Amino acid sequence: MKLLEVQSSVRLEQSISRTLSHEFIQTWQNFHADGRYKQRDVGMNPPAHPTEL
Repeated sequence: MKLLEVQSSVRLEQSISRTLSHEFIQTWQNFHADGRYKQRDVGMNPPAHPTEL
């Protein structure tokens, strides 16, 4: 099983969504020890703004 976490909060501390997702992922990993997990953080590493090019 695979899990992709996409973070979008710009807050590293005091972010409720980061706290909740962290708790969820820990629980998920306990039930899916062989699962694959990746995280993408667009809050701290936003993609480049689209341009005409």
